[in-house]
Amino acid sequence: MPAIGDLRSRLMALADDTLLGHPEIKSLFKMRLPTDETQQQLKVRLENLAMAKDRSMLDIAHPMRKLICNKLVLFLQHMPETFDLKGANIGNLTLAGGYINNHHKLDPIIFLFSKLVNVQGVVRAVVNENLHLGATLQNGKTILGQHNITGKEVAPIKSPIRSLFLNKGLEKIEPANCQVRKTTRGLIGDADLICYPPEQFLHKSNR
Repeated sequence: MPAIGDLRSRLMALADDTLLGHPEIKSLFKMRLPTDETQQQLKVRLENLAMAKDRSMLDIAHPMRKLICNKLVLFLQHMPETFDLKGANIGNLTLAGGYINNHHKLDPIIFLFSKLVNVQGVVRAVVNENLHLGATLQNGKTILGQHNITGKEVAPIKSPIRSLFLNKGLEKIEPANCQVRKTTRGLIGDADLICYPPEQFLHKSNR
């Protein structure tokens, strides 16, 4: 799964804060499930949202409500049994459901999410592939996976990083050679302002 949380935060940063931007949807996409309930209780909460039985969903008008509910239903259908719902963000789960529904393509769900919150500008995935970060250390060792590099989920690395690269998987070293797509190059060329985030998403603003 690509960095769905990072994508949501970029989209929400450019969302329209006025009434034209559907603040009730923006509020829903910022909402997180509680951290003090059991997995079963949290699943029931999410099912109520997906079936439009929760007040937060009832405040959203059709057809937008139906679109969001559909994506949450899809997420629930594909959710691993071990998935931890504590503190899960509803916007992230909506994006994940849309990503699954669109054959693991980011562009369609980015477009839909942008319309739902009236994004002011254009957000595009620079790389529409599920790649991993790799690091070559000064001691000669290679580490695959951002979670193994940052020191947040495992012990911090003890050798300085010599170089970084994108890799096709986590099982073996297989560097990826990525090309920026023609449409994205056109957006970059026409942009008045470009913001480079630390992840894989490009922001373009015409404001």
